[in-house]
Amino acid sequence: MPVVRADPSDKVVPLKGRSFLQVVVHGAVARWSATPITPYGGPSTVTPGYPTLKQVSISGDFEAVLSFGVGLARTAGFQVTRLRSPDRLVVDVAESPTWRKWPDYSLAAARVVQTSFDQGHRPWQGSGQSVAWSYAFAVYGWNKPVVTPVPGTDTYRLTHQGSSDKVTVRAVRQFPTTSRYSIFEITDTR
Repeated sequence: MPVVRADPSDKVVPLKGRSFLQVVVHGAVARWSATPITPYGGPSTVTPGYPTLKQVSISGDFEAVLSFGVGLARTAGFQVTRLRSPDRLVVDVAESPTWRKWPDYSLAAARVVQTSFDQGHRPWQGSGQSVAWSYAFAVYGWNKPVVTPVPGTDTYRLTHQGSSDKVTVRAVRQFPTTSRYSIFEITDTR
């Protein structure tokens, strides 16, 4: 997600990082005793200095719903696991991939897609603006993304209709010297 919002104020929670997760735990509290719930006793903010995980902060503590904002250096896959005895939540953030482009997961996969594109498949990947729109839809779940090209650059501003959330991406040709019409891929997000 492009920002984390506080519960219940909906204000943007300032977090270190360029990409964000929001973890919501129902039936949990931090500051308010709520029998039989034992309040969370940890710090309200943690800044571990890891390469990907930059900061974790409480973003909401309202009506037995405890929320945490997680600031990441980049968009990353993650897995959430609940452990017991004692109860705890583990958020495992994926390591930095060797291939840093979207939507393909490797150079070999991009070459297969380019061949497919040359045969008339996946026409949306032939336009930076279409790839940027697809990125907003697939990665952020925005069902009505608005894509605004930045004139004279390979950069696009993404917003979600009716929201103040925004992201800037670069969509570049993957094989500019080997194919007349090269596929576009997202190479940078901020």
